[in-house]
Amino acid sequence: MSSLQQLLFLSRSISGGGGSPGLFAWGKNNYGQLGLGDVVNRSTPVVIGGLTTWTKISAGANNSLGIAGGKLYAWGRNVYGQLGKGNVVDRSTPVAVGASTTWTKISAGEVSSLGINGGKLYAWGRNNFGQLGTGNVANKSTPVVIGGLTNWTEIKVGSNHSLGIAGGKLYAWGINNAGQLGLGNVVYRSVPVAVGAATTWTKISAVADTSLGINGGKLYAWGMNNFGQLGTGDVVNRSTPVVIGGLTNWTEIKVGSNHSLGIAGGKLYAWGVNSTGQLGLNDQVNRSVPVAVGASTTWTKISAGTNNSLGINGGKLYACGSNNFGQLGKGNVVNTSSLTMIGTSTTWTEIEGGFCVLGIIE
Repeated sequence: MSSLQQLLFLSRSISGGGGSPGLFAWGKNNYGQLGLGDVVNRSTPVVIGGLTTWTKISAGANNSLGIAGGKLYAWGRNVYGQLGKGNVVDRSTPVAVGASTTWTKISAGEVSSLGINGGKLYAWGRNNFGQLGTGNVANKSTPVVIGGLTNWTEIKVGSNHSLGIAGGKLYAWGINNAGQLGLGNVVYRSVPVAVGAATTWTKISAVADTSLGINGGKLYAWGMNNFGQLGTGDVVNRSTPVVIGGLTNWTEIKVGSNHSLGIAGGKLYAWGVNSTGQLGLNDQVNRSVPVAVGASTTWTKISAGTNNSLGINGGKLYACGSNNFGQLGKGNVVNTSSLTMIGTSTTWTEIEGGFCVLGIIE
């Protein structure tokens, strides 16, 4: 890009994602997790650098990961080495992690990170409950390969536990105080352990002490359920995956701090705590089973954060819930209990985050 092109790119981005391609960030920025070279919060989407080849993003509690051109980038807080740079120095702009150009999936948790490269599982960051899967509880400040499998396709690290899919099989490891590993007990694991024998798992989500998964198009949930975030119609924890409802066409799922989102047949569903309107149902009433949010059948992506929700519908970005750090991207810090369109772009393709939010416009 020329200097003039970069200036025009930035000016359009600050207006709230007007259609220019690239990676955007907004919300909380106390550790530089927005990647903008400072620690100033933003209440509207702002472009990060000049790369336009971003394909995957993941926003952790105070750090972020991204893949551009197959390369892994990291930024934000680094107290446990969760940026993978071999040290504990914070970064306020994206920095490349190694030289490999074959990274395909990433997950930034509270202070731990996972990635898939060449079908292999890598982990780094904090490991106090064995959530890295290394067989011990030693932290790692650079990505280390986990086990010998080479067919990992999905990964998700929550606060202190992790989930992964390899060859269609579900694996879990880390803390298990609420049964969030799905193994029928509350025993911690420091290496990936298979959950059942099914080989048709396709999607997973893990945050705090709760887990969700899609198997054969059906929605399963397990772990903590204090606000009905499992969708079982009660507030009883589960230590094994239980099927939720009768739908068999779930395609996307995300669990936030105490609420969950899902897409089935293109329709958006929400359940769990609703204290700030994060379910998008124009009220603050908790739900313990999935409830349809509107009638649209063109939802494609979702993100459930800490008391806020975001989603992509027809290429447009929508948000609701808590907005104390500007994480809804509306240009203010006012909560909203109904889904509100953010900016004017109609080409959003990826959205991830909670207090800090990342999004990709193509």
